[in-house]
Amino acid sequence: MGNSEVATSSPRPRQSANCLGNKLYFMVPGGNVMANFRTARAFAAVAALPLAAALFTGVAQADNGAFSGAGSNATVATISGSGVGGNNLGNSTTTQQVATGAGASNQNNTANVIGSGFTTIDQSNENVAVTFNNLWW
Repeated sequence: MGNSEVATSSPRPRQSANCLGNKLYFMVPGGNVMANFRTARAFAAVAALPLAAALFTGVAQADNGAFSGAGSNATVATISGSGVGGNNLGNSTTTQQVATGAGASNQNNTANVIGSGFTTIDQSNENVAVTFNNLWW
């Protein structure tokens, strides 16, 4: 043995670099290192899919502010910013309808304004018909 060589118990495989185009490939016994990296990236992307799906799912929960005891139902219906109350320069309609629990009945409160000036809307549980007549003929 010469001075520049050191004896080892198991020889290391030689690595050679091949340059094809703008990619550098390292050839080792058993395959291409670049292909191994691509395979690892593909596996990592597939493994990340369930995590991404879990991050984009959720549970929707809404609280309407109603109070109810055990075994009871509570419902709150609110229409705000519908554009019916206040100044109306055209046709405007809003409807509010609620039914909750077994044996509940619907009360449909509808306000309809056609070509009126300033309008006040009372959507209580009374049925009221409002008719606007021309003030000038």
